[in-house]
Amino acid sequence: MRKAFWLLFALALALALPALAQDPVLPAVTAIHTAPTLGELPPPESLRPCCAFGYDLHVRAAGIPIPMYQIGNVLTLGTLGKHHYNDSAFGAVKNLLGLSEEQNGLIYTRRGGFIDIAHVRDTADNTFYLFNRIAPTLGQAGRIFYSEELGVRRVQLNAFTPPAGVRQRYQLAAWLAGHLAFEIAQWHEIAQWYGFQSVPGFSEEFRFFARGSLLQFTGREAGD
Repeated sequence: MRKAFWLLFALALALALPALAQDPVLPAVTAIHTAPTLGELPPPESLRPCCAFGYDLHVRAAGIPIPMYQIGNVLTLGTLGKHHYNDSAFGAVKNLLGLSEEQNGLIYTRRGGFIDIAHVRDTADNTFYLFNRIAPTLGQAGRIFYSEELGVRRVQLNAFTPPAGVRQRYQLAAWLAGHLAFEIAQWHEIAQWYGFQSVPGFSEEFRFFARGSLLQFTGREAGD
């Protein structure tokens, strides 16, 4: 009986997959216009506070509870605030103190479930930064270094022959930037599991691939 159920389930899934494939979660966007890059853009310096799954959260530092400090952690479309490129540690401090125009936390979406907005913003910033570094020299070998997280972090670019068309080059640079930004985000999650702390004394093990972290690729799309 159980085998028959799973066979029917597999058959139904196989029949449904072609229809699902025609309804992508995020639409593929083709570049219509191109814009000049911003040249020597400073890299995103520090990550936004994020990831704890829940609401009205209390905080500990070095194992000691911090009284009177609580994180609401739940957002709506009307409370997201304005996004700012995070090019200094001061931006992260403003986020921690609640002085930033940005609001970070969890938001629930119909297709993606819970999404951590801080991860989306960080990945969008990285996509934007990498695009501005990659696009002017697309196809040339090079390295882009990031600050260390339990070791050296760098993006290794190998030489290849880029498309001839301006629009195709622009689109490929944007895709590469988004792909690499997502890879950086995933390796950050792994570093957290092995003990990396963005702020010394604040353990990040509970944030390792948290539910809200899994859809940070949406930041890649936003950055594109």
